[in-house]
Amino acid sequence: MKAWEVRNPNEWTATIVFAETPGKARVLAMHTEACEDMNFCDIEVHREKAVDEYYTPGKREMDWRDPADRLVMVRDLGFACYPYESPYPDECLQCPAKEYCDSYNREDW
Repeated sequence: MKAWEVRNPNEWTATIVFAETPGKARVLAMHTEACEDMNFCDIEVHREKAVDEYYTPGKREMDWRDPADRLVMVRDLGFACYPYESPYPDECLQCPAKEYCDSYNREDW
């Protein structure tokens, strides 16, 4: 199974889904928080080979709320809770991926 980053091009939110093709990734994306209520053709899809290995049978999407998945998404793909500075720095202190987070580790924070 292949990993795909899916996103709304007008937002900064994204997720990772596992599917065989970009089209199947778009269909799955339509049922995620990041892309719900979007038209099939409007969803951006990009291949993320670096996280193919995290697929397990039955897994359709990486779960941001799962500490192991979050670590992979931040460390290997550059995901962050907030695109720049977090408005909730206390949450950042509890994050399992803070050591790899570009937003958390900004010099001017």
